[in-house]
Amino acid sequence: MSVTRFGISIEQELLEALDEYVKENQFSNRSQAIRQLISRNIVEHKWQCNNQVAGSITLIYDPHKREILNQIASIQEDFYQEIMSTQRFMLEKNN
Repeated sequence: MSVTRFGISIEQELLEALDEYVKENQFSNRSQAIRQLISRNIVEHKWQCNNQVAGSITLIYDPHKREILNQIASIQEDFYQEIMSTQRFMLEKNN
């Protein structure tokens, strides 16, 4: 993907906040941080447009620990209207 260079003007305080954001999130430069912030803003805007969305949550756990199974069942009961389906894959004991 090609990139386009452009210049921006911002207040010193905002620039310092951006530099702190770059450091906290271990971006290699300001451009990466700005790209991430713009992308996040676009995604959040799309979520607010009342569009139907779907997602996935993947859990890897030891099925012999009963409390985990009870917690998963409880979450499924609490959010039964949001959960459209569930699927389980059993892995070999060594994996």
